[in-house]
Amino acid sequence: MPLLSAADTTDYFYWVTFKDKAGSEVYLRHPDQFLSNRSILKKYAAGIAITTEDLPVSEHYLSRLRQKGLSVQFASRWLNAACVVTHDTGAMAGIKKLNFVASAISLGFRVREDMSRYEPVISGLMEEKSIPVKTEPSSVSPYGAAQDQIMQIKADELHRKGFTGKGIQIAILDAGFYMANRMQLFDSLFLQGRILKTFDYVENEDDVFDDDDHGMQVLSCIAANKPGVMLGSAPGAEFLLFRTEDASVEMPFEEALWVQAAEQADKLGADIITSSLGYTTFDDDRFNHKLLDLDGKTTLISRAAEIAASKGMLVVSSAGNEGDVTWGKLAAPSDAAHVIAVAAVDKDGEIAGFSSRGPTADGRIKPDIAAMGKRTAVASASGYIVKSNGTSYSAPLLAGALASALEYTGMTASQLRNTLLSGNKPDTLVGYGLPDFTEPKWKPVIPAPKSHESADPRFIHWVPADTLNFPFVIGTVFSPEKQWTYKLSCDCGKVWQQAPLDRVAANWYGTIIAPVATGLHFLEVTDGKMVFKESFYYQKP
Repeated sequence: MPLLSAADTTDYFYWVTFKDKAGSEVYLRHPDQFLSNRSILKKYAAGIAITTEDLPVSEHYLSRLRQKGLSVQFASRWLNAACVVTHDTGAMAGIKKLNFVASAISLGFRVREDMSRYEPVISGLMEEKSIPVKTEPSSVSPYGAAQDQIMQIKADELHRKGFTGKGIQIAILDAGFYMANRMQLFDSLFLQGRILKTFDYVENEDDVFDDDDHGMQVLSCIAANKPGVMLGSAPGAEFLLFRTEDASVEMPFEEALWVQAAEQADKLGADIITSSLGYTTFDDDRFNHKLLDLDGKTTLISRAAEIAASKGMLVVSSAGNEGDVTWGKLAAPSDAAHVIAVAAVDKDGEIAGFSSRGPTADGRIKPDIAAMGKRTAVASASGYIVKSNGTSYSAPLLAGALASALEYTGMTASQLRNTLLSGNKPDTLVGYGLPDFTEPKWKPVIPAPKSHESADPRFIHWVPADTLNFPFVIGTVFSPEKQWTYKLSCDCGKVWQQAPLDRVAANWYGTIIAPVATGLHFLEVTDGKMVFKESFYYQKP
């Protein structure tokens, strides 16, 4: 191909952590400025407080970095840091001396070719409007090639009840979703508008369908929807498709891109993050993780994954494919405590030799659970359904089943995770083993009766769906201009809590923590003029 222009350049990535979030506190009263309404309401319903950890970083600090000649890839709310890019390897010496910078570490580098040097090539395959499914339909099962992997965990029973993940948002973080937008296997996703957002964090563009096909294979485990050919574990779910992995290199900056996508998933209100990516060693061994780093608290990606789980999302991760190589153990972020690390088994339930083993460096049992990852049915870019190996496939298979279970049970993410990870004693090969979604523990949550209904229908008081546990959420559909406050007191007159409610869109919400004593309690909500009261009896555990 003819040479057109320009030389290659090298991007050097750094992670700059700030000492504080000076100037951001004002946003706490207005979470709608940095979180979607869906995300905010999910947190309130689950009793998850919005804290300074959720606030954007200081714009002043980012401006100062740009003035130093750095390009800010993104700013992390959760870790109060910025991922920056520069061509100057000496730039960090001055950055570390800035009074608002706590630390600055290298995330590796990438040599980027100027693609304007080459004439574009458009293959005949790319010109096709749609790739037909080339596998013959099965007359035996609607799941087609996916029958074994779906029925092994009894996800088909959820589907039979009519629960296929409808209304559940799944964020897939991967290396690309090549041709997924042209494949008949995914027609329903696009026809029904269930691809809610796409973004390529590697190339900083919306298109995720022109790169690696690994994410497309992952997506097929969940969303394939051609009865008799292949059905995924949540064919009715909604999706956020994010490319965070640059398959041409292996460098720590890809972990930072994962953080960026996970924070976006939280901002948009995703219910589940599933990630078939894992990090152990890199192209430059100076950046290699050590086995001792697998404590869930050391690597950048594991720290962020743990925070993601605390924000009310189920975080599902491949345990890794290092079981039969020198590394042997988990890959980050599957070592994070509240991440659901998924091992791989075959159709008979036997552990796959490649599936990474636990425990974590600090002695915790991992992996957490297992699903079929050996000879798993996945889509190929050629249109065929093929059998492939990897925890890359057991993780999304399980994530989709959890989406269907979320729709069915109405549990919060933490309730569902606790239900999943219960039963027999776990081990360091498959954790709690294969889930069975027909077990009695998988049942719809029945809302607890209210202790007292308000006489005025404009005021709503509700509690978590399973029991009268705390924290719980109060709210009013009223939206006058005056500030609303709540007060929690006992029958002795002592006030336990008193605070303003937070405004979200046209409503007001507040999260109440548990009283400190058993007895009759009163919840009063007022704008200074109108007063609404509820009463309930609380039994301290």
